[in-house]
Amino acid sequence: MLRGGAFGRVDVTTLVPGHVVELSLGEVVPADIRLVSVVRLECDESVLTGESQPVPKSTEPVAETATLAELSGCALMGTVVHAGSGRGVVVAIGSHSCPDPAGSSSRSPPRVLSSSPSGRGRSPSSGATRACR
Repeated sequence: MLRGGAFGRVDVTTLVPGHVVELSLGEVVPADIRLVSVVRLECDESVLTGESQPVPKSTEPVAETATLAELSGCALMGTVVHAGSGRGVVVAIGSHSCPDPAGSSSRSPPRVLSSSPSGRGRSPSSGATRACR
């Protein structure tokens, strides 16, 4: 959470939709995150999609019909930051995220900027992947 104007580390189990998370090289993405800023961000999504090459990420929305592998505006839970950095809003956590990959529970604590109470009253499953479009 934002403390003294800087990101602080929090336990991944405390994340809720609406938190703002910062991602950097080598980190495992702790939740499904709609990206709001990126700097040459690429994620290894092979655990979810089987894609052998890192996937470039952006802040641009994608088509409503986009497949899991085409969600370029979202960092997906359990994938790994291969290059660059990014910041985004948690849109889904745990079993409400895109398919939970094996081994996704071994994550380093994410850096969280803020908490938004507006995300707490909604079910994360009610459109978690739509939020990435």
